[in-house]
Amino acid sequence: MKKIIIWTFWLLALSSFVFASDDMVMCTMDYNPVCWVDWKTYGNACWAWAAKVEIAYKWECNVDNVSLVDEKTKNIIDTNVNNLFNKRDDIYLFTRLSNYVKKTLDEQKALLAVILQTPEQSQKFQKYLSSLEYLNDVISSKIIEKVDLKLTKYIQSNLTWIVLNKEVLGGKFYTTDMSFLDQKISIDNKVVWKVTIVYEDWHNSFTDDFNFEYLKDKITLKSLWENITIKKDQKITLSDGSMLSIKNFINSPCPTWASCLWAWQMVNFELTKDSKISEFGIQPSWSYEIGKYKFSLTSSDYESFAKLKLISN
Repeated sequence: MKKIIIWTFWLLALSSFVFASDDMVMCTMDYNPVCWVDWKTYGNACWAWAAKVEIAYKWECNVDNVSLVDEKTKNIIDTNVNNLFNKRDDIYLFTRLSNYVKKTLDEQKALLAVILQTPEQSQKFQKYLSSLEYLNDVISSKIIEKVDLKLTKYIQSNLTWIVLNKEVLGGKFYTTDMSFLDQKISIDNKVVWKVTIVYEDWHNSFTDDFNFEYLKDKITLKSLWENITIKKDQKITLSDGSMLSIKNFINSPCPTWASCLWAWQMVNFELTKDSKISEFGIQPSWSYEIGKYKFSLTSSDYESFAKLKLISN
């Protein structure tokens, strides 16, 4: 009889617990609600903890009183930011402002689950945080918009210098498409992009990726490529341990007195990796991809040396 009573007690106790997650966290079924920061109500703090979320305040979420940003606040922010950008062309100032807003936002978010206990307090504070987030989004988008225009002009003016390939048969490079990827504002106030440039010279079409930085009205190409000068009978060790060397030169240029549609000049290379040798040739106006590398021949005397641009993916 005593054993039956003990087992009954344990069954009743266990019946008030359930597994709250796949990690086998056991929580009681008592209703002591808490509101998470995304305004989803959990039955008690254990359930929120099992779901690995942060609690905004104790009690049920009142979603009706929680808005991202009301239209009046949006209009005020939009108007003031637009006026500021129209009056000042100091992008460095705006990047510092954006980072200040982000820092304030992070600091204030850390207080959300600590100092606020009532739904009313937390909902008012969430509206304040939402306004800060909207302000930062507006400032960031304005910065990106302005710098995109500057970068577009910079690329179009310096395309021949930026890209790896060379124009042929009297052609002139021009852009046919540009895709701005991974735009972000760094904590040191730089605007950073990855840009895909599609360009051609009326004869050939190419696509290359580049990284750029913008700081204090200066655009810097963060070279994905490096310049290499390699001499005949010399071996160069690349970043992954591969060995690059010149195999031979082919030099049949167009005579100065003739007008040629085609001239045959090429440098043939050997790339050795783990005892495996790969051979490839590059002409002055072409690039060549092999493994993780892309090579472009910039100049050569076709007797003793070659200069390359190298991209490592």
